[in-house]
Amino acid sequence: MSHRVKVIVAFGIVYVIWGSTYLAIRVGGANMPSSIFAGVRFVIAGAAMLGVLAALGRPVRPSRRDLLTLAGAGLLLLVGGNGLLVLAETVVPSGTAALVIATVPLWIAGLEAILPGGERIAARGIVGILLGLLGLVILGWPELTKASREVAQPAGLAMLLGAALSWSLGTLLMRRRPVTVDAFVATGWEMLVGGSLNLILGVLIQGRQPITWNAELAGSLLYLIVFGSLVALTAYVWLLKHVPAAKVATYAYVNPVIAVFLGWWLLDEKVTAYLIGGMAVVLLGVILVNTAPVRSAVLD
Repeated sequence: MSHRVKVIVAFGIVYVIWGSTYLAIRVGGANMPSSIFAGVRFVIAGAAMLGVLAALGRPVRPSRRDLLTLAGAGLLLLVGGNGLLVLAETVVPSGTAALVIATVPLWIAGLEAILPGGERIAARGIVGILLGLLGLVILGWPELTKASREVAQPAGLAMLLGAALSWSLGTLLMRRRPVTVDAFVATGWEMLVGGSLNLILGVLIQGRQPITWNAELAGSLLYLIVFGSLVALTAYVWLLKHVPAAKVATYAYVNPVIAVFLGWWLLDEKVTAYLIGGMAVVLLGVILVNTAPVRSAVLD
């Protein structure tokens, strides 16, 4: 398989699978406290990944430098990014949360522009990033107008901004400080560290909330562990080694589109002009970003 085909396949995995996880997270979160659910998901996935690799005779012990990088990435991506998002959605409308988190590509492009040796995407890519954000606003406009009537908690908005910034910093950490272990080992350690911290925080914050053990919870956990974590997160980590961060971050625009499409397909949700128009604008934005040249890419 050529490198170009691998990149296309990895993008497809991140775009489609992470977009589909919204349904599984919604099901799982209805049966288990959200932070505990996220922690259990990542701990099991990380332990399974490393256990299988070790059983196959693959070296899974990273160097001290790599372990520090992976622990930092797990903290930024899965605790600061995923964990803060989960907590914020308890006090902030989901439409508002989706729009704030979708600013991740803007954060990454901005940070890369000001950091020494950063990857500076061409003007066409900046236009694409802005178009992607505009497309999401169109896509979610009915939900956003409904949410605007609700009171958005300042603490919740602050957590969302912190989540977007934390995920962006974790992405740049992995891009600028590549590890020597392969993507599977790297993903395993990130999930194990990040999941453990999420689980600890979840028990401390939501430990008294009830858990309903049923087939729905088991099914959602299984799907998120195998596809959302083992497959998609590994593809994301691999992409960060081979593709500029601003282009990888376009997943933040495509995932909501996939989620809406699946809602129409599987849940018979209504197709509106906002849906069609928003998806078209997002697609145009992603095309512009992924075809834009990047300057001053620096890799160790």
